[in-house]
Amino acid sequence: KIQEVRSHEIAILQITDLLIGAISYINRFPNYGESSAKNEIVKLIQDRSKNSLQQSTSLGARKFNIFYWEGQK
Repeated sequence: KIQEVRSHEIAILQITDLLIGAISYINRFPNYGESSAKNEIVKLIQDRSKNSLQQSTSLGARKFNIFYWEGQK
């Protein structure tokens, strides 16, 4: 089912946006970009999850999984 929602009213959607944004940011700017606020969020997520946001997590990782896929070149 697809429906329009007000994202500011749905906490899980806001958290999802934050995590996807942090993962995208650190992978676009691997040596950290110019935004100190975004860099702090990335570092906080990495510290608390004990995972890098720049590589896949193990298949057995609990609660936080990142899977990178590379297509054929």
